[in-house]
Amino acid sequence: MGHHLALRKWTQGMSLKLEDCNSIPVWVKLSNVPVHLRTKLGLSYIESVLGRPLYKDAPTINRQALAFARICVDMSAASSFPSTILLDLDEGATTVVGVEYPSKP
Repeated sequence: MGHHLALRKWTQGMSLKLEDCNSIPVWVKLSNVPVHLRTKLGLSYIESVLGRPLYKDAPTINRQALAFARICVDMSAASSFPSTILLDLDEGATTVVGVEYPSKP
């Protein structure tokens, strides 16, 4: 319905007070990811530019979707949500990875 729902695991004695939301998990679609970075470690390197890596979908983990990688990243709520990431590769080469947010908060 176009709204995000953030949940937190209940613990005994937890405050029911509404707290500030400093970060939010966001699913991201990465395009133009170099083949040698389509590993868990390589994708984590790219994800860390956006925020704290959380999850990867099954086709991304199993390398079934070669046109893109779908990941979930815990991003700062104040993020500018970049549309590209400039990556430094070996021997001074660079490449641009496209970033799409199917459901931007």
